[in-house]
Amino acid sequence: MSHSIILFQSHHRMKILRYYLGALLLVAAWSPLTAQIYVDADEDVGIGQTNTDNSKVRLLNTTNNRGFYLTADGSSTSELTGIFNEVTGTGTGAKVAFNNRVAQVAGSNQNATGLFNWTDNYGSGLSYSIANWIIGNGTGTKFGVYGHYVQNAAASEDILGISQRVRNYGTGQAYGTHTLISAEGGGGDKYGSLTQVFQPISSSKQAIGHHTTIWHKGAGNTMAYDALITADGRGTKYGFRSQVYENTAALSSAYGIHNTTYLYGPRPGYGLYNYVYDNTSSSNTKYGIYNYVQDATSGSNKYGIYNYLEKSGTGTNYALWSGVADGTDYAGYFSGNEVVTGTEVDGMSDGRLKEGTKDLVGALGMIAQLKPKSYRFKDNLGIQLPEGLQYGLIAQELETVMPDLVTDFSVPGQPIYERVAQPKAALPEAPTDLSLSKSEKDQLALAPTATELVESSQEIVGYEAEQSYKAINYRALIPVLVGAVQEQQSQIEEQQSQIQALQTEVQALRGTVQRLSK
Repeated sequence: MSHSIILFQSHHRMKILRYYLGALLLVAAWSPLTAQIYVDADEDVGIGQTNTDNSKVRLLNTTNNRGFYLTADGSSTSELTGIFNEVTGTGTGAKVAFNNRVAQVAGSNQNATGLFNWTDNYGSGLSYSIANWIIGNGTGTKFGVYGHYVQNAAASEDILGISQRVRNYGTGQAYGTHTLISAEGGGGDKYGSLTQVFQPISSSKQAIGHHTTIWHKGAGNTMAYDALITADGRGTKYGFRSQVYENTAALSSAYGIHNTTYLYGPRPGYGLYNYVYDNTSSSNTKYGIYNYVQDATSGSNKYGIYNYLEKSGTGTNYALWSGVADGTDYAGYFSGNEVVTGTEVDGMSDGRLKEGTKDLVGALGMIAQLKPKSYRFKDNLGIQLPEGLQYGLIAQELETVMPDLVTDFSVPGQPIYERVAQPKAALPEAPTDLSLSKSEKDQLALAPTATELVESSQEIVGYEAEQSYKAINYRALIPVLVGAVQEQQSQIEEQQSQIQALQTEVQALRGTVQRLSK
């Protein structure tokens, strides 16, 4: 026997009780469903059992696979909704439009799914397995999707906060997660993705905020992380920013960025590749890589950049390679002492690279005009200069004798740091239901919050003006000194010949004098 129940719903309030009651009384008059529907004195409805939990409709199903099955079928072009829930209320209590509870016995090996959606879309419209729309002017936190997962401490299975599988065999793009945040009026921080991982100090397992595994065998690029920032605001832009805080009692290393690249193909491999493009006339300084190391403690070495190259194959390898497109620029600038333990090689001495070669003449005369000095560097110029007594030449004096060995160069303007106050970050608190010992809680209390880390960070707010100075190519003086020594040696040898001739002549004169004196 086929029966139908028409439910009327108001979009302002779900006052459907009288319509339910009339339809249910009609059904109750028909056998054999009379014993399956119960209506109490408060007009609460129970299907399969009496209503005992103060709900308007309570359903109990112990014989079929589906507790509630609804088919919505229509051929019109208007929207077709399988289930529509509307919850309104001015009270302070929580409002739940849809609440699922799945309880499965411990011995079962079947899946337990709180909500399962299946969408078949063969049309040209968008498909949403779940679509959430939140409009809220209140001060409370809004969650598009909120998941809370609790697993027994003895369990060894994985817990996945969100697990997604996307199979795309078409030509369109596929997104595991796509987030769009549009907020121009709000004063709070905006997070495309905010992940907090809290693990007790006693745990020896890894804590990974974000882990991405990509299997890609196609010809396109593969990017584990791709960031695009388009911002006209005055705030600092970070393609990637990481903050690592390690407790003083920790015995492990701390890496701001750690890259491991396994290369088996014929193309170059980059552990870190940075490209900075500036298409403006701005005079701001650009850095491909900028490292700043600050250490308030003593007793350990600090490295702004540390490179180690292990060679196992053939060919020339470089732990650090730096080059410029213009010969008037500098591939390296060092403000401070430089230590070299290996051999420095001038790779540009090959004769095949040179033209217009001439023998140096007059080197001794040029060297004779030089005025070596002893001096000490000033210590208030804002740049790192050698300390102690120095020996060398004055660039302005050398320029009058050998101008080609003197070059004008600019000392880059040093960054000006300032502690910039950042807005308070409204981050959720760490979980409080984890079992921590008192010592672990005490150690955790020593760690600053994310807000404190941001507020204590330094920002570059400007740069000092560049200073122009003169530099000497002391290496180029070596051939001049060699030429001067050679010229001096030629003079010495010529003088030796003259002396030898004079000595021979003197000996002859002595013999003549001795013969005349007899």
